[in-house]
Amino acid sequence: MSGFVPRLLRVKKFFTERLAKSLPEPEASLLAGLLVGEKQALGKEWNDRFRTVGLSHVVVLSGFNLSIVAENILRLSGLILPAKLALTSGAIGIIIFALMVGGGATVLRASLMAVIALLARATGRLYQATVALGVAGVPMLLWNPLVLVYDLGFQLSFLATLGVIHGPVLLAPYVSKLTDRWGVKDILLTTLSAQIIVLPWILYTTGNLSLIALPANLLVLPVIPFTMLFGFLSAFLSPLSFIPHLLLAFVLLVVKIFSALPLAAVIIKQFPL
Repeated sequence: MSGFVPRLLRVKKFFTERLAKSLPEPEASLLAGLLVGEKQALGKEWNDRFRTVGLSHVVVLSGFNLSIVAENILRLSGLILPAKLALTSGAIGIIIFALMVGGGATVLRASLMAVIALLARATGRLYQATVALGVAGVPMLLWNPLVLVYDLGFQLSFLATLGVIHGPVLLAPYVSKLTDRWGVKDILLTTLSAQIIVLPWILYTTGNLSLIALPANLLVLPVIPFTMLFGFLSAFLSPLSFIPHLLLAFVLLVVKIFSALPLAAVIIKQFPL
C-alpha cells in the first residue's frame, strides 16, 4: 500500500497536467477541483466568490461530485463486466479514486456510503441511506473523533447528506406544480433540503449567509455532471476540450455575476448555538 498511494498521486498529477494543457485558466483549475479535489488551484479570489454564492461544494470534491464519479465508474464497469463483477470492480474503483484524491473526511464519508450501496445491490438487500450514513460516520469518528468538532467539511457534508435523504419527501408537496422537465424539481428539492439543514450550522460557525445560493445552485448544478464527463474525456481527447471549456466558462460567469450583486451575502457576526 505504501508504494501504491504514491503511484496514484503521480497519476493525479499527470491528469491535472493534462487538464492544464487542454484548457485555459481559470477553467482548468476549476475542473481540477471538480474532478480530483484540487481546491486551492483556483486561488483565494475565486474561492471567495464561490463561497459568496453558496457554491463552495462545487469547487471541492464533495459528496455530490463523488456520487457522479461513482455512478460513471459503475456504468463503465457494467458495459464490460457481468453484473456482480461490475459491482465489485465499481467498489474497488471508488476506493482507489478516494485514495488518489486524498481521502479527506468528506470524500471518505461519500466513498463509504457508495460502497455500502453497491454491497447492498450485490447482495440483494435494501439500501437504507440513513443507516449507511451512520455506518460510514461511526468508523470515521472512532478513528478520529476530532473531525466531529474541528472538521467543518465533515460536519456540513454529514448534515447536507442527512437533509438530502429526508428533505425532498417533506418538501415535495410544496413544489408539486413545478415541472419535472430537465430535472428542475429534483435539483430544487435537493438543493433546498441541503441548504435548509446546513444553514444554522453555517451561520453558527462562519456567519456567512448567502442570499443567492438557491438560484446559483439551480443554474450551475445541472451542468456539473456533463462538465465532469467531458472534462475527463478532454484530458485525453483534446478535440473535445471546447465542450467543457464552454460549460466551465458558464459556471464561472454565473459565479462572477452573482457574487458581484449587492447583498449577495451578508455576515452575521453572532449567531448563538
